[in-house]
Amino acid sequence: MNFDNEFSVKNRTDLNAFRRLVNAALIGTYFMEKPDIRKVWLDLF
Repeated sequence: MNFDNEFSVKNRTDLNAFRRLVNAALIGTYFMEKPDIRKVWLDLF
């Protein structure tokens, strides 16, 4: 049971990391096409 639980948690963590990566790529592409928004985005960080 412990092994199964750890495996499930690892898969979920990998999936979340993958989703974050995809979201970052999509958001980055979206903002790169809109210079004004990109400037605001960069000012936030």
